[in-house]
Amino acid sequence: MLYHVFRLLLVAPIVWWIYRVTVSGKKNLPKKGGFILAANHLAKSDSAIIVSIFRRKIIFGAKKEYFVGRGIAGQFVKWFFRSSDQIPVDRTGRGAVAFINDAVSAVKQRKIVGLHVEGTRSPDGRLYKARVGVAKIAKASHVPIVPIAIIGTDVAKPAGRRKKVRIIIGKAIHHDEYKDLSPNQIAALVTQRIHQLSGQELVDDYAPIPVPKDLH
Repeated sequence: MLYHVFRLLLVAPIVWWIYRVTVSGKKNLPKKGGFILAANHLAKSDSAIIVSIFRRKIIFGAKKEYFVGRGIAGQFVKWFFRSSDQIPVDRTGRGAVAFINDAVSAVKQRKIVGLHVEGTRSPDGRLYKARVGVAKIAKASHVPIVPIAIIGTDVAKPAGRRKKVRIIIGKAIHHDEYKDLSPNQIAALVTQRIHQLSGQELVDDYAPIPVPKDLH
């Protein structure tokens, strides 16, 4: 309940005020059951934009720093992420197994898990290789993987106008299509499908994961 109130009264109006979002491919979304939304990642606002256009609740992996909560704003963010069942992610690698287990449990409960499959924002607008987390979740749960391309969130906002953003939803990759593939092959397939939608230049490497400030 809290998630939907927050989405309708805060996230959606802010997204509408800043962006002019067009969505195509909604017919490709599974009508029911759990599945994985596999998206590229260009800007901090990507998750909020996805949340604003979907009526069903989406559970994202969010970096663990959001769950610490320092100051008034930090406490509010921590409260929201915990209350809306978002999953904390330790991006140093120590919490990868816990995150995958939580995500598998969520999709098996017929929920939607959203992933930015590159593991972090693209530093230069190009599309980097999907990490194998998306494949491990899919292999353990047998749910569809729905590729999504986010286009335009990394472009500077025109003065006095809303920024144009496109969301393109691709055809789902079903279990029969990936069941005989290795995790690396599934990740490569997801990368390819997102690339076909976004048209980004491909990079045959993983995007560098920023080191949290407290680890310097």
